Amino acid sequence: MFQRPSPPRRGAAASAFFARALPALLLAGAVTGCALVDEEFDEGGGRPWVGEGGRVVGFSGSYSYQETDRTESEWFAARATIDQFLTDEHVIGAYALGQFNNMSSEPDGNEQLWGGLHYHYHLHLSERTSIYAGPSLGAVFFDDKNTNDSALTWGLSGGIRHWLTERVAVTVEPTYLRANFDTAAGGDSEEFLVLWGLAFSL
Repeated sequence: MFQRPSPPRRGAAASAFFARALPALLLAGAVTGCALVDEEFDEGGGRPWVGEGGRVVGFSGSYSYQETDRTESEWFAARATIDQFLTDEHVIGAYALGQFNNMSSEPDGNEQLWGGLHYHYHLHLSERTSIYAGPSLGAVFFDDKNTNDSALTWGLSGGIRHWLTERVAVTVEPTYLRANFDTAAGGDSEEFLVLWGLAFSL
């Protein structure tokens, strides 16, 4: 009986890239946010542009391409989110994340669809800028030319959001997701993503 192998992971070079990029992005976000702190806001005289009662939808993604002497690989991810501000700081939401992996040695590639709920705590640095982080819980569906499978997932995500206008913001969101597929081959799957995107206040 065919057993689905572990969901493919990107190569060591990609893992090293994300390991280097994640702290750099977090540091850049923190520095940028601190530079944007409004003195009046910092003293308690202001409120964030989007806070309690607000609703935000977001669209983000990431792409990578690698080429070695033997193979070429391509990876793409896109995510959509919707968040509800319960208070200025506490936010609950839902997400859907699609991934496509393709290697020259496996032209049909494989697809993964992640979805679930998340909670984020927001620290507002100014009226326009906030950093946030929190846990997520959901499920993932895996599909390739040989088989398909599903599993429960958990993870951590966060980011920095800066509002360009009262309706449109830019975001950078580091994300970690983990799943364990229940197969004889094991099938642990870990994903480290840095997603870039836009958010819109409804």
